[in-house]
Amino acid sequence: MKLTILQENLNYGLSKVSKFVDQRTQLPILANILFRAEKGKLKLTATNLESAINLWLPCKVEKEGKITLPAKGIVEFVSSLPKDNVDLDLEQDKLKILCSNYKAVFNGISAAEFPAVPSLKDLKKEEGKINMRLNLKLFLEAVSQIAFNAAIDETRPVLTGIKISFPKNEMSMAATDGYRLGLKNLNLKTAVKTKDLIIPAK
Repeated sequence: MKLTILQENLNYGLSKVSKFVDQRTQLPILANILFRAEKGKLKLTATNLESAINLWLPCKVEKEGKITLPAKGIVEFVSSLPKDNVDLDLEQDKLKILCSNYKAVFNGISAAEFPAVPSLKDLKKEEGKINMRLNLKLFLEAVSQIAFNAAIDETRPVLTGIKISFPKNEMSMAATDGYRLGLKNLNLKTAVKTKDLIIPAK
């Protein structure tokens, strides 16, 4: 893997996907971010096995390839770089990063060990999957209004999420820590028939 990317773009991408990294895991690979250079873009992937994210960044790819790198170290280093071109050069499992007068080498873990993250195209092909269109702004506002009601203590995992149900032509969202309760309803254009869901509040 060999590519050149703007520091601003790489820093933005890493700041987004790093939120999905599990730093407390006993599986070292989950503390890493998957870097994949292909088709003129850099694809960043992170997961904690409950939720996952894929993010594509524009760049100049000289050689395609993939590797996973420790999220904490790479995020801190890239954020400290000046706003200039960043060169990434992978040799075996070592990634060299060059930017202006800065240079670093990160030891990675083979991408083959990273958990498979399904794409949206794969999900749409699976039977029984429910597809719907939502106003993103309204959905994010609803989540922000009730997510703080969810529990932080993971001894009761079910309370750390947001319950989503679909009564009639609505999406009903609820979160509680056992002491307080937050509710929010969003109108849908068509009724959705599916089981209730619980998604991680964080």
